[in-house]
Amino acid sequence: MTIGVPDFVVYTWSFAAATPSFRCKLYENDNVYDTNVTVLFNRSQPDEAYCKTHMKISVKECQRCYMKTKSSRGTVEIEACENYVFDRTYHDYTLVEELTHLSTNVVMLRYGRRPIISICLLLTACSGFICAFFPQKVKFGFWPSYLAYTLGRFILACTTRGIGVTGFVLATELVGPKNKFLAAIIIHYCFPLGQLILVGFAYFIREWRRLTLTLSIFTIPLIFLYFPLPESVRWMLSKGQYQRAEKVLRKTARINGRSFDEEAFQRMKAEQEKNTGSWGFDPYLSFTISACVEILSYLVLHLILNRIGRKLPYFTAAFCFALVALLTIPIQNSQNERILTFIMNVLLKFFASGSYGIIYIYANELFPTRIRNTGMGMCSMIARKWIGAIVGTTSNDML
Repeated sequence: MTIGVPDFVVYTWSFAAATPSFRCKLYENDNVYDTNVTVLFNRSQPDEAYCKTHMKISVKECQRCYMKTKSSRGTVEIEACENYVFDRTYHDYTLVEELTHLSTNVVMLRYGRRPIISICLLLTACSGFICAFFPQKVKFGFWPSYLAYTLGRFILACTTRGIGVTGFVLATELVGPKNKFLAAIIIHYCFPLGQLILVGFAYFIREWRRLTLTLSIFTIPLIFLYFPLPESVRWMLSKGQYQRAEKVLRKTARINGRSFDEEAFQRMKAEQEKNTGSWGFDPYLSFTISACVEILSYLVLHLILNRIGRKLPYFTAAFCFALVALLTIPIQNSQNERILTFIMNVLLKFFASGSYGIIYIYANELFPTRIRNTGMGMCSMIARKWIGAIVGTTSNDML
């Protein structure tokens, strides 16, 4: 049961931070999200042409986050919504709504890759200052000094993972399919290069407080990488920020001496909008079905693994996953696409859970006891961070 704790803590986000449908609040007692005010709401929305011309967000976000208002001069102006009405079909109150009460101009937090790296770099510098200044036993006492240093190191541990993982993802998303492996390898060169820089500082600065402070100051200029560093185009497309994505792609094409393929971009945009559409499934039912399918997959493993070994079930699960994934292509635009897609998702979840469960058991049995924990960690890092990230993003490019 203890092993399952991370799952239900992590997946809490799926419900606590769910984003229900919403619209601008049009008048004081407008508190119910229903169809009675649809016509009035549509009239108050900014025009599609205005959103495409003046806004850097998708038309959908523009129309539900901004509204037409009349100024004192009688002219029509576009202003950000101050309050919102949320759909209560599935959620009574979520974190997204809490954030709207804290900031009237922001409906959803949309971080992306680039801001996360800069924020983590800033927190890294701050954690260094905490570690350098606050641990003073003579002035503050042992426990305050110890707790301050521990807090600084905790923040550092969190932010360095954010920089490492986010930076790796961004680097592989910024390059084309042919250069993804090169980008991934270069990112890993940075780890030992960082160690060499550290030993250089440590050799000349041999007092821990000055060393920690110096390294924190050395981190500060890196925060300004936010400005020259481009945002991930794939992330912007996934969030419907097509104008921003097009701008970055045009700039990239110009720098590389290539022409921007307008027709290909429009096809990609149309396909992205169709994949990201809502299927209308109850989120609680969908989540429950997903968990039950995973339990069923592990139950099957429980019954067969000790009877027929590890290799054959793993090969079968991986092969069937690939086969079902390929079958999703011919069902698109079919008459029963919604139902067939749901069935495919169930099968994919079943085989993915099965292969995941088998490989963990199999790898765990192969490593000797003394290096088992290290070996499992290395395998997980390589599979998810290297191969998974490279193959996943490359597939998105090529397909």
